[in-house]
Amino acid sequence: MANEVDLILVGGKVILSSSTIINNGAVVIKGNKIVDVGNMDKIIERYKAMEILDRKDSIILPGFTDCHVHTQQMFLRSVINDKLLPMPPLWTEVLIPFEKKLTEEEAYYSSLFSLIQMIKSGVTYFLEAGAPYPEPLAKAILDISGSGIVTKATYDIYKGEKYDVKEIINATKALIEKYKENEHVDVWCSIRQLMMVSDELISNLRELCVDRGITYHLGEYQGEVDFSLTKYGMRPLEAMDALKITNIKPTVIAHGVYLSTEEQRLAKERNLSISWSPTSDSILMGNHWLAFNQYNVNFCLGSDGGALSTLDLLIEAKIARGVGKSLSVSLVYDKASLTSKALFSALTENAGIALNKKIGKIEPGYIANLITMDVRNLIPLIDPIEGIISFATGADVKDVIINGKVVIKDRKFLTINELDIMQRVNDNILSRVKDKIVELIK
Repeated sequence: MANEVDLILVGGKVILSSSTIINNGAVVIKGNKIVDVGNMDKIIERYKAMEILDRKDSIILPGFTDCHVHTQQMFLRSVINDKLLPMPPLWTEVLIPFEKKLTEEEAYYSSLFSLIQMIKSGVTYFLEAGAPYPEPLAKAILDISGSGIVTKATYDIYKGEKYDVKEIINATKALIEKYKENEHVDVWCSIRQLMMVSDELISNLRELCVDRGITYHLGEYQGEVDFSLTKYGMRPLEAMDALKITNIKPTVIAHGVYLSTEEQRLAKERNLSISWSPTSDSILMGNHWLAFNQYNVNFCLGSDGGALSTLDLLIEAKIARGVGKSLSVSLVYDKASLTSKALFSALTENAGIALNKKIGKIEPGYIANLITMDVRNLIPLIDPIEGIISFATGADVKDVIINGKVVIKDRKFLTINELDIMQRVNDNILSRVKDKIVELIK
């Protein structure tokens, strides 16, 4: 007798991981988990499904994970031009002031708008960098049937102002408590920037977050390195290590461009992961040492949010490939470094390692976060992973399954009315946001 399951995906090719691809395969889903993978005919014979999604003309692959995204900066799209980019530093002069002006409703629609773009491009999980309004983000995740890690923008020092540490910690505690049983929303801790947190706040976060996970911006600004050397007598990651923040696991360091060789070694030794945002890092900071990655530090990719990127991680991967090879070719004439396989891993299984989640692979027991991809732009598809990294974009994503649920089918959302949301944003939100932006940058 056939085993009853919820969904079977049938594909011409199934990419199980960066190292394993099967032809004419099928994936079996029950609840929010993958329960079996194998030959199409054998799977169909073994299981009876409520729904069979036939994608013999497509590729099935793990969904992508955005390891660093600011979902509530979406409405700054096209604002940060060449005049604003040189402002030092951009986050204290533009990004944070803008976030402070948002209402909760505007933050919700920014979050929802970001999630729409991300999911359509194949993102099935994400790590928020630090939302000024985490509750509206959580609501957006639940409304769209997405999945990700929510963090609150956490700092207690800003332009000479000092905020209450107890209030900040209590806000994160309340988030953790509210969503502790939610399969769509997880809660981590975050640190906005080493220059924006007191030792008191760091000490409290170390105690609260040790078993939860933390993400923080680090190695993204030369002034940050100077600040750390002046205050602590050591570089930023070395200071974080001395403060025992590196004891928190898992840890995802955002950007990390200006990590010294010793800090790179320390990241590997402490089992920390780096999230590289190729577009924003290249524009704001420069080349990334991950092009060489001599200590084999685990890394994943992040979009950094809609203010500076398209939110399409396949475009980020292409930029990473181009920037990385440009650096390795110009310095040591090595065209083979930063391979497409490594970048595919960064989008999938590396992210699972970074976040300590069973995501990023198609195998039994893993969370059923998968996508299917149209191959018409990839033919003749001799090497599927090379084809995806070099030629595919988010526009080639056909179906998106998150936590075992079909969220997008044939590029159409099943969980929300996308056109209705776009209309509401255009009618009720954008004019207010534009007024705030004009006031901010005048």
